[in-house]
Amino acid sequence: MPPRLASHGEQAPSPTPGLRTDTEILVGIPSRDRVEQLSECLESLRRHVGDRVDILVVDNGDSPMPIGDFPGMRVSVLNVAPGLTAARNTILDRFAAGTYSDLIFLDDDQTVREGWLEGLVSHRDRHPGSVVAGMVDYTSTPTSDPALRELLQQWSQGRPEGELPTVGAGNTLVPRSAMEDAGWPRFDASFDMGGEDTALFAELRAHGTTFWCTAEATVDELFSTARMTRRWFIQREVVNGHAIGTLELRTVAPHQIIPWMVSATARCLAGLGLGLGTACLRRRLWPQDFNVLWGGVGRLQALMALRRQPRSSTLQSF
Repeated sequence: MPPRLASHGEQAPSPTPGLRTDTEILVGIPSRDRVEQLSECLESLRRHVGDRVDILVVDNGDSPMPIGDFPGMRVSVLNVAPGLTAARNTILDRFAAGTYSDLIFLDDDQTVREGWLEGLVSHRDRHPGSVVAGMVDYTSTPTSDPALRELLQQWSQGRPEGELPTVGAGNTLVPRSAMEDAGWPRFDASFDMGGEDTALFAELRAHGTTFWCTAEATVDELFSTARMTRRWFIQREVVNGHAIGTLELRTVAPHQIIPWMVSATARCLAGLGLGLGTACLRRRLWPQDFNVLWGGVGRLQALMALRRQPRSSTLQSF
C-alpha cells in the first residue's frame, strides 16, 4: 500500500531550533519488502519533521517496493542488491558525497514522535562530535505471551539516558566529524549473522567517539507478527553474542584463544545456572532468564567462524 501522505495544504512543522535553514541532516532508512511499515515511518516523519531534512530510502528487496510520491518532503529512493549491509553502506556513500553535517539512521519499522528531531539536535549540540541515540519503545507491539510482553518492556529500557559504551544503527545520529576522524569506516559484510553496526561503532569508539542516549528522541517500534515468537528472540540474543564475540576475537592473540573459549563457555554455564535459578523462583520458564546463555552461545559460534573473519588492529572489545 502507498504511504498515507496528507495533501499539500497541510501546515508544515515549525523550524527546529539549532538547525540552519538549509538541509544539514540526512535521514537514511534501509527497507526490504515492508511497504506498510515504511509507509507508517514516512508518515510520522511527514507529521513531525516535514522538509527540514533530506530522506533517503534504500530499498534492498528482491523487487522494488511501490513506495509512491512524497509531497512536502525531500525523499529519494535507491534500489540496491539485497542485504542490509549493502543498504547501510549506500546510505553512508550518500552521506559522504554530500555536505550534510549529520546522518540519522532510522529503521523502516520505527515511527518518530513529536519533538524527535529537536531532541536529537539539542543533544548533538550538548555533546559535539558524539553519536546520539534516541530511546526505542517496543511496548506497543501486541502479544498474548506474557514472557514476550515482559521482554519487550525490558528492551524498551535497554538504552538508558546518559553515556553508553555503544549503540545500534536504529534511531541514531552520527556526526560527519566522527566518521572523518575514523577514516570513514564501512559496515562489514563478513558479519553474516548480523552485528555489522556493532563493528562500525566500535571503529568510531576506537578513534575517540563517545555515545549518548536521550529520551527526548524516542521512537516507537512494532515487531512484525513473524518475529513475535520466543524462538526469534532467542536467535536475536545469539546474534548479539556472535557480533560481540567476533569483535573480541579480532583483537585476541593466538595464544589467548583458549582462555577466551573457556571464558565464553563459562558464560554459557553461568547463564544456564542463572536461568534455571530464576525460573525456579518464578515457578515458570521465561526465555529472558537465559539471555546470558544465548549470548555465550553466540560467542562460541563466533569462535567457530573465526577462519572466515578478517582481523583488525583497531577494533576494541567490550
